Amino acid sequence: VVETVLRGALYSFREKSRGLRNLVVIDEAPFVLEKESGQFVVDRLASEGRKFGFGLVLVSQYVEPLKRVIPNTSLQVFMRLVSPEDLNYASSLLSSGDEETRKAIVDRLATLGRGEFIVRDLRVGRIVMVYTPRGDQDERGGAQGGSRGARGSSAG
Repeated sequence: VVETVLRGALYSFREKSRGLRNLVVIDEAPFVLEKESGQFVVDRLASEGRKFGFGLVLVSQYVEPLKRVIPNTSLQVFMRLVSPEDLNYASSLLSSGDEETRKAIVDRLATLGRGEFIVRDLRVGRIVMVYTPRGDQDERGGAQGGSRGARGSSAG
C-alpha cells in the first residue's frame, strides 16, 4: 500500500514548482526501504521531488537504513542515538571532519532527552540544539514545573 501511494506521488511529477506543495512523511522508513521497489521510489523522491514541490520526511529509530538517502537532504534532525555505529555516522556527518566537535556531538547525541534534538540545516550552514516543551502542559496549554520551552542554541 505504501509503495503504491509513493508511486502515485512519483507519477504526479508533471510540472516544476517553486516551493513546497506536498509533503510525504514515512514513519518507520526502514520497512519501506528494505524492499528494492521502496528504495527506488524514496531515492527518486529525495533526489528529484524538490523541483516538483515535494518534500520528504523519513523517520527511523536507526540511521543505517537512511544512509543512502541522507546525502540528498538539506535538513537532518537527530534525536537520542544509542548504537555506536549510528553515533559515529551521525557525529561525523554533523562535525564536518573536526574531531573535537565530533566527540562532543557523540556525547550529546547519546544523552539527548525527550524533546531535545540536534538539527543540521545545510541551507544556512548551521547546527543547532533544539529544546521543545516536555508535554507537562496544564489545561490552558501553559507549561508547568519548569519546562524549558522551545529554543535553539548553536552546537558547533
